[in-house]
Amino acid sequence: MKRILTTLAEKWPEYILEILVLIIGIYGAFAVEEWGENRNKRTKEQQILKQLHVDYESNLKQLDQKIAMRKLIIASSSAILKSIDQPDSANRDSLITCLAHLLDDPTFDPINSNLISSENLQYISNPKLNKLLSSWSSDIAALQEIEFFWTNKTHNEYAEWLISSGLARDALGQYFSESDYTWLLNKEGGKKISIGNSKNSSSIRELMKSRELEGLAAYAIGINHGANEQSIALRVRIKEILNLLSVEIE
Repeated sequence: MKRILTTLAEKWPEYILEILVLIIGIYGAFAVEEWGENRNKRTKEQQILKQLHVDYESNLKQLDQKIAMRKLIIASSSAILKSIDQPDSANRDSLITCLAHLLDDPTFDPINSNLISSENLQYISNPKLNKLLSSWSSDIAALQEIEFFWTNKTHNEYAEWLISSGLARDALGQYFSESDYTWLLNKEGGKKISIGNSKNSSSIRELMKSRELEGLAAYAIGINHGANEQSIALRVRIKEILNLLSVEIE
């Protein structure tokens, strides 16, 4: 025992040094491992951020297109109501053009990226950006709910009214002769077609007395105005996300 104590007394600095080296080695290994994990996480985060920036740039461009389409619907509907209020100045060709514009069904269809899944959001270190991305689905749901009302009006009530009034051929002919086919996958692939004009459509006088047309035009203004107001708010949100993404991207 005395020998052991003597040995400890003589070599304790050496033992302490060995212990310190061991501790430093263990902590160093943990530090290197943590550094590697953080580096991998940051690399993954940068990949996500860059792709999200591309996606949200596309979303912004599409949203602006939908806003422009709704503005045309609103302007055309306002012109229809003006013609109804002032029937003596109504022009049939202008009316048909306006009716064709009401055939548009602008719906915002953003890129459905799995990059904003809960699995990937854990890599987004900016808390504000993380929160905005997390609420994205609910933000667009509010707009799509309004858009659904106009889709329903267009494909049901409005289509039925055009057919019953004998204006379907005229309106569709005008629509397809000037349409930019923005809904196509190939934006440059749409071909203009001509289906002529109907000889069985309602007269301009009858149209100016149509309560259903007046109601549809009023609904078109109300619904599309509401959708654009929501779109403008969503546009601000997209710009905010893009700004935060730009700051975070290295």
